[in-house]
Amino acid sequence: MFSKKHKLRQEYNEKLLALVTEMKNSWVRQSNFQELSFEFNEELYYQTKIAQAKYIFLFREVKRRNIYIQKNKRILNIYLYVLFWTTSS
Repeated sequence: MFSKKHKLRQEYNEKLLALVTEMKNSWVRQSNFQELSFEFNEELYYQTKIAQAKYIFLFREVKRRNIYIQKNKRILNIYLYVLFWTTSS
């Protein structure tokens, strides 16, 4: 019984990490579009903010669940620190 619960948790944690990566890519893409545009586009600005909010929401869920990145075994807290210092403007 415990192994099934562990497998399910691991599966959903992997899906959550994939979704976080997808949202981060979306946010970066929207941010790049905004930087490359010649004039201020309000709709693009709000789409970028929405993508950022989705990423931060999912990232906080990852942090709440204490999920680690398996590749380099670092806690995602480093990314959160960088995220808030680079977007605090």
